[in-house]
Parts: sequence; structure tokens; C-alpha cells
Amino acid sequence: MSNYYTQIGAQIVNLLQTSTKVRNVYNYENTSPDGYPAICVTPSDGSATFLDTMRTRREFNFRVMCYQERLEATPQGAESTLVALVDEIISIFENLSSSNLNNTVVFADPISVKFGYLNVPDADVRTAEITLKAIVAQ
Repeated sequence: MSNYYTQIGAQIVNLLQTSTKVRNVYNYENTSPDGYPAICVTPSDGSATFLDTMRTRREFNFRVMCYQERLEATPQGAESTLVALVDEIISIFENLSSSNLNNTVVFADPISVKFGYLNVPDADVRTAEITLKAIVAQ
């Protein structure tokens, strides 16, 4: 596999599109999505560790940014919608087997979640930024 970020990112997007709690999933940063809740998946960073002459362990981190607009719903409704979405995303990746990611990714884990706010024109948006680590050993 030579297009690690492209292929793993596409697989993450496909998995997130199975969520019943999300309206749109993008493979790029979109702060004005066509409906909420929305998710944007973008590469974050990565690293590699030499294991032996035959194998290298690579980590590919992705930023999974979740958006929920607060003006269409009550602040309480927006908060509960966003938290339920984050819980579902964590469950999706906790229950993941390597076969779900093309038998290439050994491990995929949401390693951190940060909640925040985004002020964009005509919108008040609650956000959750999830860092997802995908590990490949080849």
C-alpha cells in the first residue's frame, strides 16, 4: 500500500458514513456543511518506527472533526446530539477489526477528544475534535 493517507482516510470516511447519527461526512475540512451533524476527516500527522529488517510500524493520525449547529436546535439538544455522535464514533472504532480496514490497519483507536465551539457567519456551532490513530505494521 503506497497511498496510506488516501486509502486509510477513505476507509475511515466509509465507516463513518454507516453512522445513523450523522448527516454528512467529508474527506476535507468543510466549516459550512450541507446539514448537521457533519464530520470532516483530514490527515493530521504520522510517524514510523523501524522494527527489524523486514518490518516497519507506521502511525497515521487523522483529525475527525464533528460539527453540530446550535441555532437550529436548542443548546441542550445540540449538545446531546454531538455527545451521542462522539460516543457512536468511539464505538465504531472500538469494535473494528482489521478486516474492516482492508486488512492493512492493525489497530485504529480514537486517542483523544476535545470539545469546543466555532463561530462562523450565520451559525453557532458546537464541535468535537477526535484524533484517530491508525497503525500499520509491514
